[in-house]
Formats: sequence, C-alpha cells, structure tokens
Amino acid sequence: MQRPCNDLNLSVMRAAYEFNNPARFVSCWRGGNKLSSFLKIEGSEGIVIDIVKPAEDDHNTLVIRLYESFGGGISVKLIINHSRIISVDLSDGLERTVCSLPFETNDSSASAGCEGFVSLNFRAFEVKTLLLRLSAL
Repeated sequence: MQRPCNDLNLSVMRAAYEFNNPARFVSCWRGGNKLSSFLKIEGSEGIVIDIVKPAEDDHNTLVIRLYESFGGGISVKLIINHSRIISVDLSDGLERTVCSLPFETNDSSASAGCEGFVSLNFRAFEVKTLLLRLSAL
C-alpha cells in the first residue's frame, strides 16, 4: 500500500478501518468527552492506535498498541493526557518490558491541555506495544 497522495485517499482508508473495526465502549466507564483526547498522534495520519486496554498482570498499567499503516518510516509524537503517568515502556507482544522510553513534558503542553509526550520512530508497517504505567489511586 502506498502513502495516500491526498486527503480523499486518507478518508477512504479511515472509513474502511472504522467500518471493519467498530468502536467498542465499556458502559460503566465515565470518560465522557475527555476520552477522545486521552491519546493523540502528532506528525502522521498513518499511525493507528489499535488497542488501549488494561495490562494482564498489573491493574495500574495500560497497554497501547500502535502500527504504521502507509508502508513508510515516520517519526511521531504520542501525546498522552493523563496526570497519573509514572513511566512509558516499550514492550514485546507478551507485555514484557523491553526498554523504558523518555516521557517528555514542556510548558506549552500545559496550555494545550496535555501532560506530555513520547517520541516514536516507526518503520514500514511496524507494530509497537507500549506500557503506560500509572500511579496507584
């Protein structure tokens, strides 16, 4: 698949993905409108956030799975709007930590309503699994 050359091709890809993978909502979670701004990709429309789920072994960890969908290398920022973040780790498919990623914050992120970001480099069609470790309530 080649990188889309215009917004129309991108819209078709997004519509096809949304048609084949309808959103699933948990009725007891009261995220409201804030849920849509919890995670945001800056730098490319070709990075897809595929899964956000609790980790199997730790209830204070979220698993975030992303992949590159256009078939080219790209550098992006994953902007995370969450106040309980302890660390962000790159993991393998079995949710085991491979390495820790620098979680960066800056003064301009406060005005944009986000807590910080992680810089990620993707190769063609690469899948990345991140562990977002949160402080206990």
